[in-house]
Amino acid sequence: MTKNFLVSNVIDSMDEKSKGTILKSMAIFTAIELCGSILNGKTGKRTTAENFLTFCKSKYMPEKYYGISELLYSIFRCGVAHSYISKGAALLSSGSCDEERHLRFYENGLFIYVPGLAVDVSKAIRLLYEDIKQDNYNLKKNYNIVMVQLDKDGKKEFDNFVKKYKIEKINETIKRDIVTDIL
Repeated sequence: MTKNFLVSNVIDSMDEKSKGTILKSMAIFTAIELCGSILNGKTGKRTTAENFLTFCKSKYMPEKYYGISELLYSIFRCGVAHSYISKGAALLSSGSCDEERHLRFYENGLFIYVPGLAVDVSKAIRLLYEDIKQDNYNLKKNYNIVMVQLDKDGKKEFDNFVKKYKIEKINETIKRDIVTDIL
């Protein structure tokens, strides 16, 4: 049985069984950006900051993220996304003994307990998904706009690459594992 894209692909990538603090961090901020794009109804170049901040400050996320969302974006998201490691003042940990330190400010930076962040973001995504299914706030329309845009952008990149390198395509259409329909 196919589960919804947001649940089976996005949330599952943040599950506590996932290995690696950095990889889990990447899944988390990517999920935040995707959900922000659904709220804003736009995706693409120069939308990541706005989308990230929109979701962090939305009714779906706990209020403790509202005031620090810009900091999370600049030292956590941008560091991991561009350099595969958080910037110096983002103190990431997955150690269970560090749970109580989550989102506290220390001399050397903001402590981020990654499993705690994953739980908060996963809960927020589930709430967003419920609103999408009920079509609250035109979210279903925005969701479809984002998915269509991503498909269109990807197809354009693929077609340009195939044309540029004169690649002969196999005359067959196949399915992928990720299904983005609202279920």
